[in-house]
Amino acid sequence: MLSLWNKPCPVQLNPKSIIGHALLVGAFVALFLFFFQPFGIHEIAAESRFIILAGYGLITTAVMLLFGISLHLYMKQDPGREARWTVSNQIAYVLAQISTIAAANFFYSAAIALIPYSLESLIFYIGVTFAIGLFPTVTLTLYGYAHALKKHLAVAAATNRQLEHRATPTDLNTAGREIIHLSGENKDEAIQLNLQDLLYIAAAGNYTEIHQCNGNEIKKSLLRSSLSRLEDQLGEIPLIARCHRSYLVNLEQVIRVSGNAQGYQLHLKGSHQRVPVGRSFAKKILEQISQKGFAVYP
Repeated sequence: MLSLWNKPCPVQLNPKSIIGHALLVGAFVALFLFFFQPFGIHEIAAESRFIILAGYGLITTAVMLLFGISLHLYMKQDPGREARWTVSNQIAYVLAQISTIAAANFFYSAAIALIPYSLESLIFYIGVTFAIGLFPTVTLTLYGYAHALKKHLAVAAATNRQLEHRATPTDLNTAGREIIHLSGENKDEAIQLNLQDLLYIAAAGNYTEIHQCNGNEIKKSLLRSSLSRLEDQLGEIPLIARCHRSYLVNLEQVIRVSGNAQGYQLHLKGSHQRVPVGRSFAKKILEQISQKGFAVYP
């Protein structure tokens, strides 16, 4: 059971989804309080009841936006953080979010004199909210993890079946013998290599790491350039594709696809490094791998 808490867990980082989810939950809170009127809400004057209850919805939305945007910015600073996000991280994140909403709504309730303003009331308010939210938070997180894992494993298995049957030419094609030239931002800084040797290119701050086969070893070269700049230089080569905001990959070097709850990873010939596939790139990349009939270089 303990190993489950350390499993990779999907996390919502899309700004539009963060905003939409926050607005939806805020509206639900306000409408729930308005129609069911728990905690003595029916004692609030009818003419001001909806406006006061809308305040709870606005506070809920504001806190969720604050947490969502903060998490988005935190993950954006280091692309590897998303891959290290686990089930336990997600549960702790949601419970912290719920507790903060409870505290904010407590101060709002005290400010409009619905409840007494005291430390005991604050602790009780947060404790009750935390206790109520614990079970659904754990349940929904585990369900989301299991659902995503099942889906990604099934898609990865189907893609691997396609990989087993893709065409394998007897000779290297013209594209495989092609020499590619990559130029950096600094004058006279450039790298030349065979397309068939290129595995992937990864963003590394102000530089890019170019990983290529060098006999039985993997060679890594640094080039001062953005990943987008190199992507433009390789735009005429259909075998090279963006699979993640931080990675370009040579599709002909992909020998297997694996899946976990967060998404997919590409396994490359001769390399132990797994290249992640971003959610926004997954559909296109998997279709390219399984349907285009690419052939792994011999």
